[in-house]
Amino acid sequence: MSNKLYPDQEIDQKEGQINYYKRTTAELLSIPPDYFEAIKQRLGSEFREVYVEKSTCMRVCAITLTQLKSLKLQMDSFKEQLAKVQMINEQTKVVVLEEVSKEEGKTLVEEYFKVHECADIEELMLNLKIPVRSIVEIIDELQKEGKLTPKDENET
Repeated sequence: MSNKLYPDQEIDQKEGQINYYKRTTAELLSIPPDYFEAIKQRLGSEFREVYVEKSTCMRVCAITLTQLKSLKLQMDSFKEQLAKVQMINEQTKVVVLEEVSKEEGKTLVEEYFKVHECADIEELMLNLKIPVRSIVEIIDELQKEGKLTPKDENET
């Protein structure tokens, strides 16, 4: 196979270029400079394309990096908001209260105090599922009846 410009030169079938490894110095010097100029122009064109591609890639990378930073900030903000919501959920207790008659409530409160000896109103509400107002009224009545005495009065 021969080169179109230089039919007497062998060319590498893979690259389409002259195989310089099998040439003598005199043969290499006999190759016209315009052959190298064509190679230089082709390489220059390829370098320009690579530079443009590199510049485009760098812009895309910069934009992507900016977007990633923005997403990280948003994610951090969401994490903070989620932590606040979780803290509120942990502090908030939902209790389903039941309506009970005053006599039934008295019985429940008396039995609770027999087992636990001491309790506050919140504890009674959470465990007996009786509204706070009803518990306060029941405790007042039990104190008047003498069935229940405040902890401070027992100690004196």
